[in-house]
Amino acid sequence: QNDLLGAVELLTTALTRIPDSDTLRDRRARLDRKRLQQLQVNTQEQLIIRGHYIANRLRLYQQQTHLQSPDAHQRREYTRNQQEASQLADRLLEQAGTAAQDNNLQMAQECLHLAQVLNNTPAVQQALRELQNVKKSRHRDRKKQATIKQVKQQQKSKQNEKKETALLLAEIRQALTDRNLPGARTSFMKIPPSSRDNPEVVAVAQELGKAVTAHVIELIDTGDVHYRADRVVNAIDSWSAALELDPENPGLKERLDRANRVLARLEELKRRKHR
Repeated sequence: QNDLLGAVELLTTALTRIPDSDTLRDRRARLDRKRLQQLQVNTQEQLIIRGHYIANRLRLYQQQTHLQSPDAHQRREYTRNQQEASQLADRLLEQAGTAAQDNNLQMAQECLHLAQVLNNTPAVQQALRELQNVKKSRHRDRKKQATIKQVKQQQKSKQNEKKETALLLAEIRQALTDRNLPGARTSFMKIPPSSRDNPEVVAVAQELGKAVTAHVIELIDTGDVHYRADRVVNAIDSWSAALELDPENPGLKERLDRANRVLARLEELKRRKHR
């Protein structure tokens, strides 16, 4: 419930009963640090609210002096606000250093910018320059870490592609041994494009190409034999299998078109005969 003080007090009570518990001691220390950080942030936020209020009062006084001369009360109030502005700027400068140590650079920058508005001293300007240097250094570190992470991811990706390629090559070789050319071709298409220049992949591609070419020629010849023997359906089966392996072969497409027309005429003749 974000009651860090209550949590720390409960853990302190628990430690009086189990004083040797490292777990309780570590947990209390961790929560106590978090509680102190929260108190620090609350202090910084209250300072910022007060700082903005004083800055607005000073700005309003400057605007009013352009319209009419301030009376004695207004001048006294302005002097008090100036003194408080100087004090607030010093406290904001101090809190900016604390925020920077806690790695809360956003809070540190907000404190310093407000301190600059309230009392732009050389110390505030120096602190702003140092903060900008720290932010630039952090940005370079983050960029460097991002680059390192990207390189590691690329290396991991390459390793995964290498493993995947090795498994696919094994599948292709086994499919070639089993004369399962469609399976070999399917596995080959799964090889990542970045691995296609690999000498081992090139060699397997050449082996697969030769096997496919030889088998396509064999299927075409078988289909031709079936077609000349009027076994049109068998011819279509052989040529279709060949076309699956060599889908851009114009000769196969012509054969299949011719065979399908013949088969359609035969089917038409059978229907007429039955009539």
